[in-house]
Amino acid sequence: ELRSLDAELQQQLANLDNREFLVFHPAWGHFAAAYDLHQVAIEHEGKQPGGRWISEVIEHAREAGIRVILVQPQMDTKLAEHIAAQIGGSLVRVDPLAEDYPANLRTLARALLWILHEELSLRWHTLTEVLTRVIHETWWQRGRTRMKVSLLLIGETLVAVE
Repeated sequence: ELRSLDAELQQQLANLDNREFLVFHPAWGHFAAAYDLHQVAIEHEGKQPGGRWISEVIEHAREAGIRVILVQPQMDTKLAEHIAAQIGGSLVRVDPLAEDYPANLRTLARALLWILHEELSLRWHTLTEVLTRVIHETWWQRGRTRMKVSLLLIGETLVAVE
């Protein structure tokens, strides 16, 4: 099953336009290395970052076009939310300690694809299906319209809803 999962993830992540993402806690190094991605850690050596480091991370993220911050559900996200607002980015909650490792990696790959790959468009669905989990919430701006969008995992389908 792991070989099949690896092949699936290699194929899905091969053509990402932007290969960098922010992480609050650097728990995704092996995943990033395996799929030619680069994680930029906000936290340093298990300590809360100082103001200078936060400014450097924000500047780097803006210059590199990074729009994703991975956060663990067990952690406080206030600082990550602040940084996301500064870079026009979004938080993705992913648990590196999740019990179902293959499903968790698929969820992470789908979230990265949805946020990082500029050619993908939002797919709008009704919520008559069974909602499995809210993966990500963000605000989108289209012209003068600002709307809250949630990224949902419904069965094996990743969808965005207004």
